[in-house]
Amino acid sequence: MTEKEKMLTGKIYDASDEELKRFRETAHRLSREYNLLDECDLNARAKILRALLPNADKSAYLQGPVQFDYGIFTELGENFYANFNLTVLDCAPVKIGNNVFIGPNCSLVTPIHPLLSRERNPSIRADGSVFAQEYAKPIIIGDDCWLATNVTVLRRSGYRKRMRYCSGKRRNGRNSAEFSCRRHSMQGDSNAV
Repeated sequence: MTEKEKMLTGKIYDASDEELKRFRETAHRLSREYNLLDECDLNARAKILRALLPNADKSAYLQGPVQFDYGIFTELGENFYANFNLTVLDCAPVKIGNNVFIGPNCSLVTPIHPLLSRERNPSIRADGSVFAQEYAKPIIIGDDCWLATNVTVLRRSGYRKRMRYCSGKRRNGRNSAEFSCRRHSMQGDSNAV
């Protein structure tokens, strides 16, 4: 089983694998190129998005800046919209449905670092090179969802259809800044945020 296959199936893998490194370097370069373009340069932006996100519907709009770990493992449905500063660490599949809106400063994070220190700490190969292992779990966001601002979606999350996820700071006692996430149904307008 290749490191890519391990990664995509949720097994512990070596992130320093050469194939994975090439995929990441390509995604990072394409993200940077996309971010440098003016938003009115629609043709160049579309060309980069097709290379970065081959599994995205052509109607997807990403304001930018964006950062993808791989891009090729992310699927975007029809009428997808992402505001400023979208980060997607797609070490496992990220599947986003139709009519999904993502506010500024949101992150979709699939990687998990092992909890056991002997698995998490860097290891040394026979040739003396250092490597670390991790694993990842998928994220699925259903149709008609809205992630407001500063939302971090962690791995193995499944967001059903027609939901809003809103995040904000809260101050409480000795903890000066904690983040909370609330979930609201989008049935009617009574839960408007």
